[in-house]
Amino acid sequence: MNILMLSDVSAHTVIGGAERMMRGQCDGLSAMGHNVSLIVRAPVNDRRTTVEFNDIIEHRYQVKRTTPVEYLATTIKESSRKFDILTKRKPMDAVMVHQSLSGLGPIMQHKNACKLWLYACYSLAHEEYKTRNPIKPGLFGILSWHFHSATRRLIEKTVIRRCDKVLVLSEFMRARVIKYHRVDPQKIVLIPGAAD
Repeated sequence: MNILMLSDVSAHTVIGGAERMMRGQCDGLSAMGHNVSLIVRAPVNDRRTTVEFNDIIEHRYQVKRTTPVEYLATTIKESSRKFDILTKRKPMDAVMVHQSLSGLGPIMQHKNACKLWLYACYSLAHEEYKTRNPIKPGLFGILSWHFHSATRRLIEKTVIRRCDKVLVLSEFMRARVIKYHRVDPQKIVLIPGAAD
């Protein structure tokens, strides 16, 4: 199978848990004989458009980071553009979205380019934002924090609802996806995490 992964982080440069999970999946699927490719947002200060590891090619796109609106707009535009170029060259059997922002443009504009869309949900985007970003003082800080959280929740809900299946690691995360995104429980697949 030709499998494409979409992500905000690089599997080539493993920094944290999201990268580690995706890298493990890439290496495992490749070892099983699947042809794995990635489209990811380029890490900060890394201008390379492609990198390769273990016969897996990671295609990267740049984004503008000057304002949140520009960041959002360029992520949607550039991830979708890379997706269009890559899938015209090589049809995909499955697309796995690892973070909703990188998947938003492709699934909204190119949903029919692939029959199977999967969403790997390890944590909810709006909850991640809340735990990593303290509320700044003042009314604008409070409103901005709630706006960013709500936007992430809406983007993730939009992507998850358009995917065919949602992969989770635990019953806890299955319950969170159902509660916050109103996803049909039949659409959620539990694949427990395990030590390598």
